[in-house]
Amino acid sequence: MKVPSNMLRAAMHCQGDKDVRFYLNGVHIKNKYIEATNGHVAVRMKMEKSCRKDVIVSFKSKIPAAAVSTVLILKGETIAKHYDVNDQLLAVSVIEIIVGKFPDISKVIKKESKATAEIGVNPNYIALWSKMFKQRIPSAKMTFNGKSSAINMTALCGIVNHDYGNPILIVMPTRISSD
Repeated sequence: MKVPSNMLRAAMHCQGDKDVRFYLNGVHIKNKYIEATNGHVAVRMKMEKSCRKDVIVSFKSKIPAAAVSTVLILKGETIAKHYDVNDQLLAVSVIEIIVGKFPDISKVIKKESKATAEIGVNPNYIALWSKMFKQRIPSAKMTFNGKSSAINMTALCGIVNHDYGNPILIVMPTRISSD
């Protein structure tokens, strides 16, 4: 299975880290989407080509910055081969296939937005936007869907939408206390 390395690197910023919900500790690849969530923030990116597999993959090392495509070998020894722009092999890394049911992210992507006066968010999750797409640092449109619903962030940059498959970053709200 061949997938864009830039999308994998971006998704890895949103995956869980040693979460007891083990299926959140990896990147979910299904049909035309690459997605990841840690339960507080989620990202979904659309790939140009569909994959027939539905798999959750955990990378045991970083994906090289120069990698443009990654081939996942899912049978036998599970590895990822990372290739550069000239289709030359850069690195091979060990991956783990996580068996579990990945949450349906489409349930938190709202189609309509309602104006909200106040909403609490963790700014570290908003900052993930620039970390995931650091080569371009795109501007983003934020859609607020009420005080207790997720915030959807979408790119306003055509190049980012093209390279990362119209990414949607979903950030869950936090409670607003009167301390």
